[in-house]
Amino acid sequence: MKIVFTILCLISGSLLLAEVSVRDDTFIGGDKASKDRYNQQKYKIWGFEKYPKNKDFKGRMIVISNSKVSYCFWMPGKVKDGKWFAFLGMKGPSNANWYCNGFFKITSYKFDSTKAPFEVKDVAKGEVGAFTACWKDGGFEFETKFTLPDNAEQLLISTKVIAAPPKLKAYFVDMLCYPSSMAGGWRKGMKLRKRGALTPSRTVNIDQKGQELKLDKKENWCLFYDSYFDFGKSRGEGPCAFLYNPQETTRAIVRVTNYSCNAILAYPVKNPANIMLWDFHKMTNKQAMDYMKSLKVSDE
Repeated sequence: MKIVFTILCLISGSLLLAEVSVRDDTFIGGDKASKDRYNQQKYKIWGFEKYPKNKDFKGRMIVISNSKVSYCFWMPGKVKDGKWFAFLGMKGPSNANWYCNGFFKITSYKFDSTKAPFEVKDVAKGEVGAFTACWKDGGFEFETKFTLPDNAEQLLISTKVIAAPPKLKAYFVDMLCYPSSMAGGWRKGMKLRKRGALTPSRTVNIDQKGQELKLDKKENWCLFYDSYFDFGKSRGEGPCAFLYNPQETTRAIVRVTNYSCNAILAYPVKNPANIMLWDFHKMTNKQAMDYMKSLKVSDE
């Protein structure tokens, strides 16, 4: 049986599709032309005059925009022996939420995508904006396609195993976020944060002590939020969320702490990982909660 995620409030809309735009740029450390391009664009990573001088540095930024939202992907890393090793992060729509310096990674036995040679291919614009991230190392090969449709606010993420050692049984998708605000860090002000998670079945609010939740098959989405840094109280940037297909997974875990939150989804090697992601920039907690509760999920 195949799970079909029918999200009428997102997918339905005008039959006149507008082009989804994509801006793709690479910034090299110590390169004046790269620095000039960086200074002219919107999404800032470093403070004034803090542009990297190390010539081994290579950062790639891909911004996919439609009429509703812009997702800015930031891939900072270094080139070693002609190979690029990078993290896959998200700088926008929000500065908080999905982590700028690495929100998405794949792990398996002796494999970690943050430590494997990294490539980007098939950058495309049109009715959808998309690119494919590729990792290949030690007999492992993974590809993850990121797609933003026209007239939609959700990001589509699809991972597949291209190659793996013969006896390998599972791989893991790990997604990291800092809901609504990173204020306080681990310093003064951290006690103001009140992280929480909402699923179709339960609500979890924490203070200082974190919790780990094992999602059941009916909990096919999770919203991460902060009760103090609520945009409805003129604080924070808004929550974030993901939706996945429980029939593809063998286990799904959500970890909620007073600072970071993450989802760890386990998949058999034979199965793809199909995920939807949201950054509810400038949306109140209640609006985001109502939005997620309104999603229509059906079996076909």
